[in-house]
Amino acid sequence: AKMLITDNILPVIEPVKHLPALNNSLKAFNKANLPVALIFNPKVGNLANDDESIDRLFEKLPSQTIIPSLLLNDKGLNTLTRLQNENINREKILTIFENHDSLNIYNGLFPDIQPLYTLCPDNRSRHIS
Repeated sequence: AKMLITDNILPVIEPVKHLPALNNSLKAFNKANLPVALIFNPKVGNLANDDESIDRLFEKLPSQTIIPSLLLNDKGLNTLTRLQNENINREKILTIFENHDSLNIYNGLFPDIQPLYTLCPDNRSRHIS
């Protein structure tokens, strides 16, 4: 099979509802030994307020290639606490800034240790003439 994703690309998955395709996708990344980021505090969908389902999903799957990820929002502290309760260190997490206000949340959650990856929005507009 042709590899369409290399180790230079890190897909980020925000689970929105229970689908077999989600499990199958995460298993396929693991089988190919490719990293994939899984958001533990999704903003939209049926799983937006269902922490237990996401935790169970993570527990059931081989986690060598899954990078636990969190949106830096009002649920960020709770999500980080859940991850740490699962023995996931802050330096192994991917964080995602939702907006410029996320910097205050980031500084509060990561005062002394940096996460593995941090994604920031780029709101610059580009006009091509």
